Order: sequence, then structure tokens, then C-alpha cells
Amino acid sequence: MTLLWPEVLLAYLHVPVLVGFYVWVIRRGAAESVRYPTLDLAVRAVAAGRPLRRHVPAVCYLITLCATIFALARPVWPIPVPDNQTAVMLSLDVSGSMIATDVYPSRIAAAKKTATEFVRGLPAGAKVGLVKFSTRATLITPPTDDHDRVIAALAELRPEASTAIGDGLLTAVYALPGRGAFDPAAQVAGPPAAAVDPATLPPAAVVLMSDGGNNTGSAPDKAAFVARRLHVIVHTPSGLGRPRARCPTSKATPRARRSTRTR
Repeated sequence: MTLLWPEVLLAYLHVPVLVGFYVWVIRRGAAESVRYPTLDLAVRAVAAGRPLRRHVPAVCYLITLCATIFALARPVWPIPVPDNQTAVMLSLDVSGSMIATDVYPSRIAAAKKTATEFVRGLPAGAKVGLVKFSTRATLITPPTDDHDRVIAALAELRPEASTAIGDGLLTAVYALPGRGAFDPAAQVAGPPAAAVDPATLPPAAVVLMSDGGNNTGSAPDKAAFVARRLHVIVHTPSGLGRPRARCPTSKATPRARRSTRTR
């Protein structure tokens, strides 16, 4: 148990003062003497009374005061509850080559449909986020259990320019729970530099969907190294285009990607 306002407990210093004042009041002599018609009547009255009963109101008041002071200190008792921290990030290629129609109706439409079906198949409460990448990577939706929000964001994706696969993977990795505390520059250059132990991070995965090779931004192998160091599983589904297919709006030659898994 902890107290949010422990300084309120200083009010207990007034309790001994109040007790001393009460004892002084009951022990001091009366201001005026009371005359009784007969001494025998006074003796019988004192013998019939219960001396301790007269202190009951004062004791109740003191207990109430102590309980009030303790309540004002705002005691709290943390109760651990299960929390599913597992998250999945979708990293979707929106480069110019994704407008090719060798996959019906187009590569980007097929990728969006597949990603939408994937999100709808997730159990309730599972966290999923979305990253798009072309010339640069952009975090569209951080990990959330609002699956409709991610589906709506997928529907708004449009083809853009180049293909920065490495940046798309890095942006997705750093958007996962606990991974944002790491320094991206340090992660690419070597082992994690943050004080957090990567082994204590919650399970996470990235589903990266692309039709071509990297032609700008960070190198994919360095991004994969970061993902492995931060215990992120990377899935790269295949089926987003024929080998050797070239789109005039992209400098890269799209290739069919094999399904891989990086730890």
C-alpha cells in the first residue's frame, strides 16, 4: 500500500495535544461547588454511575479524526491485472510500382485487401498499427485495439514514389510497445544502447508488404538487425508482383518476395 499525500499524516501530531487537553479538562476542579441537600444522596449518585461511559463520545471523536486524516492521505493498493502487450505492425509499400496490374486489380489494391483481411482476423483486444513507406516511412496508426481505425487508414493509402524498405521496417519496429525508448542511430550501429533490457520487451511482430527492392533510405539488412536485437519477428509475405516487372514511376525492379521470418 502507498499514500498519494503522505504529508497529510503530519496532522496526527495534533492527536496527543487533543488527548492532553481532554485529560486536563476532566481533571480540573469545578468553577463552583454544587450543594446537595444530603451527603447520602451524593454518595448514592456517584456509586450508581459508570465513570468510563462518559469517555465514550471523546474516544469515538478521536477515532473518527484519525480515520479522516488517514483517508485524506489517499492510501492506494495497486492490484496487478493481466494486460496483453503483444502488438503487430503492418508496414505497407506505397511506392509507384504498386500501381502495376499484374496482380488483380492492382498490387496496392491486393495488398490493402490482404492487410484488411488480416486485421479483421485478429482477436478482439489485439493491438495492431500501420506504417506506409515510399520515399520515406510514415507512422499512420500506432498500435491500437481499434481495428476499424486501422482498416479505415488502409483504405486511404495511395501510391507515391520510391521504395524505402529499411525505413519502413525501422519505423514499424520503433512504433511497437517499449521499442520507442531506443536510439535509432545506436541500434543501426551496434547493440542496444538504452538501459532497458530487450529480453523484457513484450512480444511483437512486423508484417512488411512490398513488391520491389530498396532504392532509398536505410539498408534493409541493418533494419533487420535492429528488429532482431529488439526481439521483433518480421514477416514478408509473397505474391505482390511478377519478377522482372518494371513500372516507369519507380526506379526499382520489383521482385517477388519470399516469405521470410527474422528474429
